[in-house]
Amino acid sequence: VKSAMTIGTNFWDQAWGGSDPWKNGYQNAVKADSVDNPEYNPWKPEFLREITFYSTLRFMDFARINNNHDEVHWSDRVSKQTLNQGRMAMEWMIDICNRTNTDMWICLPELTVEDYWRGAAQLIKENLNPGLKVYVEWSNETWNPMFSAYQTAIDSGKAYSLWFPGDEGTDWGESRLAARYTVFRALKIWRVFNEVFGDSSAQRVVKVLAGSAANDWWDAAMANALADESINPTNILPDVFAVAPYVGNGLNGADPDILEKMNAGLAGAEEDILNVRSVLDGGSQWSQQMPPHPGLQGLNMVCYEGGQHIQTSSSSFAVNPGAYDWYINYLDMLSAHISGPYMNYTHSGKWGNMAWGAKNDIGQPAVEAPKFMALNNWYILHNKENPGAEYHLTVGHGSGDGYYYAGMYVIVRADEDTSGLIFDKWVGDTSFVADIYDPVTVVTVENSDIEISAAYKNPAKSTRFEAEDADLYGVNVSNSREGYSGTGYVDGSTFDQEEDKIIFTVNAASAGSYNLRIGYGGFYGDKHQFIYVNGEEIAYFPFPETYKFTAIDFGPINLNEGSNTVSIVKSWGWMDVDYIEVDGDGIVSVSKNSAARITTYRLYDNYPNPFNPQTRISYQIPKRSFVTLKIYDLLGREVNTLVNKEQNEGLYNVKWNGENIFGQSVSSGVYLFRLQAADYSESKKMTLLR
Repeated sequence: VKSAMTIGTNFWDQAWGGSDPWKNGYQNAVKADSVDNPEYNPWKPEFLREITFYSTLRFMDFARINNNHDEVHWSDRVSKQTLNQGRMAMEWMIDICNRTNTDMWICLPELTVEDYWRGAAQLIKENLNPGLKVYVEWSNETWNPMFSAYQTAIDSGKAYSLWFPGDEGTDWGESRLAARYTVFRALKIWRVFNEVFGDSSAQRVVKVLAGSAANDWWDAAMANALADESINPTNILPDVFAVAPYVGNGLNGADPDILEKMNAGLAGAEEDILNVRSVLDGGSQWSQQMPPHPGLQGLNMVCYEGGQHIQTSSSSFAVNPGAYDWYINYLDMLSAHISGPYMNYTHSGKWGNMAWGAKNDIGQPAVEAPKFMALNNWYILHNKENPGAEYHLTVGHGSGDGYYYAGMYVIVRADEDTSGLIFDKWVGDTSFVADIYDPVTVVTVENSDIEISAAYKNPAKSTRFEAEDADLYGVNVSNSREGYSGTGYVDGSTFDQEEDKIIFTVNAASAGSYNLRIGYGGFYGDKHQFIYVNGEEIAYFPFPETYKFTAIDFGPINLNEGSNTVSIVKSWGWMDVDYIEVDGDGIVSVSKNSAARITTYRLYDNYPNPFNPQTRISYQIPKRSFVTLKIYDLLGREVNTLVNKEQNEGLYNVKWNGENIFGQSVSSGVYLFRLQAADYSESKKMTLLR
C-alpha cells in the first residue's frame, strides 16, 4: 500500500569522526585541484549506494547548526575548496542530493542575516536539480534550552517586543516568546526564498516550521504567532509542521525487556503527534487562550527527526534482531499521521555505546543493522514507484519463507534440531546469504527466486568451565542478571582494576589445537580484553556490546598435554564473564571449586617444544610438598633452578626463558628439566633452537 509518508534521513555530525572528519566514511580525501571539475566525485561509492532509497536528506548535523555562531553573512560560510570539511559546504550538500536524486533539507544558522539567506537561495536555485525540492528551516530545535538558538530567540524576541499579552516578565512567557520569535525569523527567511525562486517557489521551496512533539504549548504559541498580524502581516503559512516523535528516552538498550518497553512506548509517540495535530486543528486546551491560525487545519505534518531515543546502551538495541519488527511497527504508526518525509536520526553513527544510526558505520553489513533493513524494506513496500515482480524465498528447516520484492532484506532463522544435531551452515543459493554459518542471518532478495536450507551436523564435544568456579583475582560473582549459565557470573562492575583476571584451569588429554568459546554479557558497551593461554598473551580480543548473555567464538588455541590455564585479563574491563567452552575430546575441568582432586604427582611435556626463546613447564602435586624444578644440560650440569620451595596441592605452570642462573642466554641444544617433590622424581627433554 502506497503511503504519503516517505523515508528520509539526517546525518551524524561528521566533525565527530576525528581529526580528519572528511574521511570518516562519507568521502575520500578532497583533492584541492579537482573540486571545481564538474566530473569530480569524492563520495565513497558505498555511501552513495546506501542512501539512494531516501526521499530527503536533512543537513542539520553536516552543517553543524547547533550553537553555530560562526556563520552570519554569506561570506562567512565554509568554502567548497576547504579540505577539512568539519562543517560541510552547501555546495557539497547540493552535490549529494543531485547524485542521489533526493530532496534537500537545510537548517540556516541562528545568527545569519538576509545576505546569507539570499546567497543560499540563489546557490540552491542555480545548482540543485530542477526536479528536486528544498526544505527550509531556521536553526534546529529552538524550543530546546540545550542549544543556544533558544536563548537567541528569547533575546531577539525581547528586542522586537514580540511578547504574548500578559507574558512579559515571566519564565513561562520567555519560553513562549522564543516560540513567537522562531515564527518571526522563519517568515523573513521564507520571504527571501520565495523572492529568489520566483514562479518556481511553490513547486520547489518547502517552508518548514519545526515544533515539539512533547510540548504542545510551544506548538500552540507558534500557531498563534502565525495568526498575529504584527508578526505575520502578509499571512505566509508553512507548508509543513515538523516534529520529532522519538521513542525510548530513559530506557536501557541492554535491558532484556527492551522490546516490550519500546513497543509500549509507541503509544506515547502517537499521543504526542495527536496532541500536535489537535493544536494545529484548534481542538486543544490551548486554543481558547491562543487561537491557532485557521489555515493550519489539515497542514501536513512531517518528522524532522525520529526513531529510537535510547541514550544508555543504544548500541545493544541497534544489533537486536527484534529492532527490525519494532521499526516496521513504528513506521506503520507514523504513516497514519505523517504526510511527507520521516527523517530518521541518523543514517550512520556510533559513539561509545550510543548508536542512533540506521547503521553504525558506512559499509556495515545489513545483517548487523536491523534498523537499516527495516527502513529499506518499508520504502520498497510503501514508497517505491514500481517495486516490480515478487520473488519467492524458500527456506528449508527455517523461517523466512515468503514472497518479496527485489532489494528487500529478509531475516532467516534455522530451526532447532530435535534429534540432537546442531546447525552447520546454509546450503542452496547461498550467494544471497550474508553469513552461511550464522543460524540467524539475512538474505538479500534479487531478481530471481531463491532456495536455501539449513544443514545440521553432530555436535562436537564441548566442555564448559563456569566463571564462578575459576580462580578469581579482584572480581566478584553475581547472579542479579537473568540468562547466565551455572550458578552465577563474574560481575563486570568489579572487573575494573589493573590485574583483575579470571583464570580457568583446563586439563587436556593430549597437546593440540582446540576451539575456545567465551560466554559473556556485554552490557557496558563494546570492550576489548586480554586473552592468555598458559600465561602467554595471545590476543587483545574485541567483545561487542550485547543485550543479553551470549557466546562468541574466539577460535583455536594450542593446549599442552595435561594442565593448562586460560585467562581473561582486564584491559577495558566492565564486562560480565559467564563461562568458557573448549571443544574437543579429553578436556577436563580442574578448578578451585571442582569436585575433581589431584591424586598423583606428574610432570608434563613442556610447550612449545622445540622453542625459542621461551617454553612453559607444567606439573601437578597431590599434597603439600617441597618442590624443586631444575634445568640441566646433557652432561648433567645444573643450568638453572626454576622452583625451590614448598607448595600446596595444585597444578603449576613455570616459564623458562632460555637463561642460566646468572641471567645469561644459553646456546641451542637439548636440555633436561627435572621435577622432585617428596619421593617423586621425573625428568623430560626439551630442545632450544636459536
